[in-house]
Amino acid sequence: MSPADTSVRKPGGFTRRGAMRAMAGTAIGGSILFRPGFAGDPSKTTTQQSEWPVVRAAHIRPKGEYWMGWPGKAWDVEGYTKKSRALLEKFANELKVRVEFEPEPLYDAAAAEAFSKKCQAEKPDSVVLFPMHLSHWGWVQKAHAPDVPTVIIAPLGTTFTQQMQPLAKLPKVYLASTSNYELPALKYGLKMIRTAHDMRRSKIAVIRGNETKEQVL
Repeated sequence: MSPADTSVRKPGGFTRRGAMRAMAGTAIGGSILFRPGFAGDPSKTTTQQSEWPVVRAAHIRPKGEYWMGWPGKAWDVEGYTKKSRALLEKFANELKVRVEFEPEPLYDAAAAEAFSKKCQAEKPDSVVLFPMHLSHWGWVQKAHAPDVPTVIIAPLGTTFTQQMQPLAKLPKVYLASTSNYELPALKYGLKMIRTAHDMRRSKIAVIRGNETKEQVL
């Protein structure tokens, strides 16, 4: 060790300063030390779908035909169901999130409660709910699975403030009441899910002292 080199030398003649120089040219150095915004960037995540975060999705609505007359015209229930499903699939594919839809909408309180119990037991990374009627927010509350991060997208005409408040104030719930039927709020919610997944799987190298260990932060 030269007089000017005050780094602690490890067995084998490798110093901390040398380790930092080496890491700057490696994949770990490039991705962690010199790539801000790593978490949540789908281009830096695995391409294996088995390792993507899993989202359970369900529409909540009455069975059969019904008419929504507020805010002034009939609401295209079937059209919105198809479009919201297609957008969820599109955003999920872009962000590398795996979506599992319920076989059919949650048509009553019993179906909503059964969905919640299944999610609490199986613990997906997140749940996405689409409320589709102003009068059935009790079903939405029953479908909510505590401790499972939940994204709720309520289009214009399906909710007022009093319906949203019980759920909007809960932890791990992102509830968006929106008039934008291209659903950018849905994509934002999926980005949060993807980012949380990446952060849980990330590793940070800390070079200090002589001890080697791993620690969950």
